[in-house]
Amino acid sequence: MVIAFAISCLGLNAQDFSLGVNYGVSGYTGDLVPGSVDVLELNRSYGIQARLDLGRWFSVRSGLQHIALSGDDYNYASLIPYLDRGISFQNDVWELSALLEINLLRFGVNRTLSAACFFGGISGYSSKLQIQKDGLALDETTRVVFSDQILRVEPSNNRNSHLAFPVGFGLKIFPSAKSCLEFRTGIRLGAGDTLDGVTYEGALSGSPQEAMETLPGGFLKDNDLYFFTGLAVSIRIF
Repeated sequence: MVIAFAISCLGLNAQDFSLGVNYGVSGYTGDLVPGSVDVLELNRSYGIQARLDLGRWFSVRSGLQHIALSGDDYNYASLIPYLDRGISFQNDVWELSALLEINLLRFGVNRTLSAACFFGGISGYSSKLQIQKDGLALDETTRVVFSDQILRVEPSNNRNSHLAFPVGFGLKIFPSAKSCLEFRTGIRLGAGDTLDGVTYEGALSGSPQEAMETLPGGFLKDNDLYFFTGLAVSIRIF
């Protein structure tokens, strides 16, 4: 509906409208991974998209994306022997987004063969979070003590809705006048500390800063982020 309204208001042609699919990997950074991104917690992701070109330099894209997020302390037990929290989670996410794309650095004959693009916008996502402690599913909020730290572990067996703000960049290649092959990667900001159900509450003794000096780098982040990296193929439908 939004794209159809834009076509009528801006006087654009139907040839400016395309449909496509994408496939790639998703992951997250949060309290259950030791760094910003870890290949052990990558999961497949897929979706559908619609794009309206507003001329050579700007496009509007909307899409529905399925994103699977996960984290497991046992993946790092061999690297960090005292990491014995035993927490794992899976989060099933469906995301609906509306994005503005800026097409820059166009290459090729008449600059029509490829283009770098940057995008940003807003998305709403529905998530269903499941958490386990030592392999057993948690049904209620639990406190876990880890290296003199108190963590609140809060499962949510019902779907919850949130807002996020996707930003990223991509490279578009145009094999023909009606097709586009695109590589893109982007992160979703604004998810807060809700994706993995783990929240830092404080230290048992001493100051939080002193207690956290004993932790491996990267754990107990204030905010969770999730991302998608992959390929998209779109076709002009007329």
